[in-house]
Amino acid sequence: MNERRKHERKRSELFPEVYDRNTNQLIGRLHEYSAGGIMVTGTERIPESTVFQFKMNLPQPDGKDRLVNFDAKSIWSERHINPDFFNTGFQFVNIARTDVEAIADLENIPCFKG
Repeated sequence: MNERRKHERKRSELFPEVYDRNTNQLIGRLHEYSAGGIMVTGTERIPESTVFQFKMNLPQPDGKDRLVNFDAKSIWSERHINPDFFNTGFQFVNIARTDVEAIADLENIPCFKG
């Protein structure tokens, strides 16, 4: 796969669940993110060029969760190192700036509270 990213990607240590907001179906877990999109790891291969309406509950630095809604287009999908899963890259199509910031804030959330 040719590297065409325009934004630095970061790995999620929290792996929040990503849902189709129309069907409430779990698509997978957020694995990586950037200002331009996300990579989701799930059990199904996602066809390329499919636009999804997603929702995620994201933990925030104040300890509360924040619901983010956004649309994203699948760009690629390939088998994960564990053959039971697939990684799929999505490019944001429609997302509020504040929701991009909420996703970026994941790097400021401690993995383990206590």
